[in-house]
Amino acid sequence: MISHVPELKVSTMERRYASGGNRRRHSRNGRRAGDPRVNWRRLAWLVAAYAVYVTVRSLPATVRKMFQHTAAS
Repeated sequence: MISHVPELKVSTMERRYASGGNRRRHSRNGRRAGDPRVNWRRLAWLVAAYAVYVTVRSLPATVRKMFQHTAAS
């Protein structure tokens, strides 16, 4: 036997615009408040500092090689 279940009809307009206001004001696409942010300026400074560190670290060997080549010539 099939029992009759009354259908609950909720208007699409009621559901969609229940909060009121402009839907486009608070867009759901793009960056959310909880998304991690990348500080690109800080990252650039870190890469530059590492490049300076590597250069300074290898500088004594480079200077030594320059003087050895000039002395040998």
